[in-house]
Amino acid sequence: LDGIAAHIADKPTASAFWAKAALMLEAVGRTFGDGPQGLRSLLACLRECGQTLCGDALWTGPAGRAAAEFLAGYEEEADHGPARVDPAELPALLRSLFDEIAIRAIPREGQHPRLAIYGPIEARLQTADLMIAGGLNEGVWPGRPAPDPWLAPRIRSLLGLVGLEQRIGIAAHDLAQAMGAPRAILTRARRDASGPTLASRFWLRLQAMAGDRFEAHPSLAAWAVELDRPDDYAPVDRPAPRPPATLRPTTISVTEVDRLKADPYAFYARRVLRLSPLDPVDADPSAAWRGTAVHDILEMWWKEDRCDVEALRPRALAMLRDQRTHPMMRALWQPRLIEAIDWIAAEVAAKAGEGRHVLSAEGKGEAKLAGVTLTGRFDRIDKAADGSLVVIDYKTGKPPSTTAVREGFSLQLGLLGLIAERGGFEGVAGKAGGFEYWSLGRGREGLGYIATPVDPDGKRERIRTDEFVSIAAANFAEAAGQWLTGDAPFTAKLVPEYAPYAEYDQLMRRDEWYGRDR
Repeated sequence: LDGIAAHIADKPTASAFWAKAALMLEAVGRTFGDGPQGLRSLLACLRECGQTLCGDALWTGPAGRAAAEFLAGYEEEADHGPARVDPAELPALLRSLFDEIAIRAIPREGQHPRLAIYGPIEARLQTADLMIAGGLNEGVWPGRPAPDPWLAPRIRSLLGLVGLEQRIGIAAHDLAQAMGAPRAILTRARRDASGPTLASRFWLRLQAMAGDRFEAHPSLAAWAVELDRPDDYAPVDRPAPRPPATLRPTTISVTEVDRLKADPYAFYARRVLRLSPLDPVDADPSAAWRGTAVHDILEMWWKEDRCDVEALRPRALAMLRDQRTHPMMRALWQPRLIEAIDWIAAEVAAKAGEGRHVLSAEGKGEAKLAGVTLTGRFDRIDKAADGSLVVIDYKTGKPPSTTAVREGFSLQLGLLGLIAERGGFEGVAGKAGGFEYWSLGRGREGLGYIATPVDPDGKRERIRTDEFVSIAAANFAEAAGQWLTGDAPFTAKLVPEYAPYAEYDQLMRRDEWYGRDR
């Protein structure tokens, strides 16, 4: 990491990017710098680093689920592998293991009813009037056998294992079966991203045997030209609608402020156009679902048990035993959830010993600010021994970074403190003197840790505690003055680094304009 920083020190744009990226890569750099070590620790470090960089989106879709299963399986069986692995050799090792995994793309709803794109295995199970076999380039079909990282070919043979060359025979079988369709077209790409390509040896053999009968399809070249014709493609500009003042919302929640500032168009689509994405009927449990489940447990723990330490774990187990809980989520999430829940109960008891007790939980309220009604729902508010309020937000993942808070984003805790100080929450009054994220993610000592975006003296580039509420109020007033009471356009992806969600990317036709002005 130090080498990269020194290399780009004289490049301002790259240095600004690296300042943010280095914080995310600090853990992996520290672990990989410790020399040879156990495979389990290296895989765990890679998993946590990937989660930090990409969030839960890293594990979505067929490829993401395959990656999650791969890491979980090899972490579990890591003790049966090499005792110590040099971090420099880990990329080659993972590359060899990844080559053994096939990702099957399943056609989704909305595709053409008469056109389907299959992998070799799916094509075996289907019939079609016209079968187009693509990719007949050297090194692509058939693919080169990946070397076995553990056993030499001779040892595999002595053990009675199938040879690595078996895949070549399977690829030939798949092609022969595809050519059994009523009509078949064999195709290959003359160029790829790296440059000109070579025809596979099978292609050259067919060409030599068929002679003049082996000729190009008369329409393919013309189709390629038409697809690439620039006159038929008119990309749209970045959308920036400017609705009249009568259509602009006058009420906003504290959780929507970041979306308004980072991606005003997404806020416009949700609040002005009233377009909300719908999850598929068979959607897998998401991070949002897990967060809602945890909040429900903690809400009932306060309302019915008044934060009795002994009552929290039974509530979590009851939720997991509920028939509506997804079985896969129950099996995979239960150990992690129970450990995190026990941590919360222990922390609440420890804080009570310091004279701090839970004042209220899962309450909602509002306050008037900058001509707009600001609403908010807090997870928990404690009363400290000195009488000040401590605003707490539960996170099932990683809390917002100090950089995001310093740049005027992730000020939700400050806005909740503002509403509390103005008497907007029933039964809660006083000055906010503490702001904490209680994360159920993995910390240095296990699951669960407390993070704060503030510091009494502003150390570690954090905001001073006594200035946090006023800074949050000023940032909100500025945003409200631009987009809610003003006439600023709702520009799409205004600050893309803080607009990671993609619900409205298709609506804004993001791929047509994003990056063209850079």
